[in-house]
Amino acid sequence: MAEFWRRLSPALAAYGVSRELALSESLLQKVQQPTLWWYSAHVPALILGTAQKLEILNSRACVAQGLEIYKRASGGALVLAEPSFLSLDVALPPEHPLAPTDVVETYRWLGEVWLESLSKLGLEGGRLAKVTEVREQRTARDSEIEQEREDYRLANLICFGTLSPYEVVSAEGLKLVGLSQIRRRVGTLLQCGLPLQKQADRLVGSLALEKSEKTRLVNLLDTRMTTLESAADERKFKPTEIISAFEATLAQKYNIILTESVWTEAELAQAHELETAKYQRLM
Repeated sequence: MAEFWRRLSPALAAYGVSRELALSESLLQKVQQPTLWWYSAHVPALILGTAQKLEILNSRACVAQGLEIYKRASGGALVLAEPSFLSLDVALPPEHPLAPTDVVETYRWLGEVWLESLSKLGLEGGRLAKVTEVREQRTARDSEIEQEREDYRLANLICFGTLSPYEVVSAEGLKLVGLSQIRRRVGTLLQCGLPLQKQADRLVGSLALEKSEKTRLVNLLDTRMTTLESAADERKFKPTEIISAFEATLAQKYNIILTESVWTEAELAQAHELETAKYQRLM
């Protein structure tokens, strides 16, 4: 039997990050039916991970780049939100079959949908990150070799500098789609990010690092992250192409019918409260 999901109208380059963060959390707090929402920020902004501090950033460099600063409730490291960074929220009610109790396994189906969708668009050789390679990457934290420990520290400043299981990687093993989630009693919020254009230089340039550390991190990111354009032979993609491919794959694989919907008054009211109380600009 088909399952009906809400599809909120995409907000591409429509809102600021504070509004996006608040709307995302309101989806989770008010979720009653599975819901999809696509968005991208209308101005560039850095979003700190849950445990990151403002001190990791070079404030003058951020101002020079015109970057606003915020902090999110999911994910562990820095993200650059901008019009060419496509984001997706999937809100699921409690005990939904696509939100099993195993947190890691929750990513599997989502990664599979992304991989199949991007393959249809021309991504060749892509795959899902393996649990074993993620564990191997994390062993560098306690390595006896100082440079490996330092590389681990630097790479972990950037969301796309590290892997999580079932994230989509290119044929070369470079991260292409980032995944994170928030779990509460009221439900689960899965969040996805896909950079369409290169970001590494601006991300590294925003950090409060020594020149040698920045050079090292740029080199590291060249071996760890990529963009859809780079992974698909520099082909230009419209966000709407990606959205259509993902939604078609999701509907086919899981017998889902997406129904056009609008934000409820309760969701909008909750988002307004959250934006004011929790997601104000830090810098």
